[in-house]
Amino acid sequence: MADSTPSSKDSKARLAPQGEGPRKKHMANPPDFSDSNSLVTFIIVEGEGEKKKKETKFTVHKEVACYHSEVWRAAFNSNFIEGQTQTYRLEDTTPRAFKLLVQWLYFQKIQIKYLEVDNMILSDEDYALVELWVLADRISNAKLQNHTLNMLDQIQGKQTVFKSGPLNYVYTHTSSDSLLRKYYVKLIASRISSLSFKLYSSHFPQEMLIDLATFFTEKRGNTCNPFDLSEFLVPIEEEAKHDVLESAFIDSKNHMQRSESISNAPTPKFSWGLLAQHG
Repeated sequence: MADSTPSSKDSKARLAPQGEGPRKKHMANPPDFSDSNSLVTFIIVEGEGEKKKKETKFTVHKEVACYHSEVWRAAFNSNFIEGQTQTYRLEDTTPRAFKLLVQWLYFQKIQIKYLEVDNMILSDEDYALVELWVLADRISNAKLQNHTLNMLDQIQGKQTVFKSGPLNYVYTHTSSDSLLRKYYVKLIASRISSLSFKLYSSHFPQEMLIDLATFFTEKRGNTCNPFDLSEFLVPIEEEAKHDVLESAFIDSKNHMQRSESISNAPTPKFSWGLLAQHG
């Protein structure tokens, strides 16, 4: 007899968000912990391909998880494997990002030590926030996305050196119309120097370079400013020699005129005392 239980893969295909547009406001009741023993388990799976996979488990009150995510609410109350086991597997995020997510689920705020302590060296908290923004998009929580972006922007305002590490993650885990992509494009376009682009061009994803070119083109608008074509003409050798000779002739003529002017000038009368002081 065939197994009629829908697979986890099928459920995720149905529950995955289709884009990053406006979120529909969910109507779930706020958690009151009337059923405090009803828990759900999240398993964060790390490792790809032949690498040994590591699993990290988080346990959360079901009503808390379902209140903050319509995706989870549909999954845990369905006939899919998640609904039957009350377990949800995530293979496209990290434990550090999910830890921040759990903070948000219970307190609606995130603890970022870099923003709380002066003169602290930024570790990987910005990277974790980028992962959290992507995770929040997957579970359709726009409030968490906006809160996370606000924290990221505070970090950018505090640090003096831009870290390009998270950029590859952004461009491999978001869609082409992602608001997170647009944020980083505008941030870099407004703060990074042209020298930094030349020195660290390999650090930028190719798609991002295209986005940056598009950004500057759109900023310019449809106006076509005229420019001097002579800036781009290659100097011809004969013309260059002629310019050098002409310049030398002018310098020689000016020197002769100055010499002639000096020889015709009256002889100055010096006092012997002044000459003696310089002689």
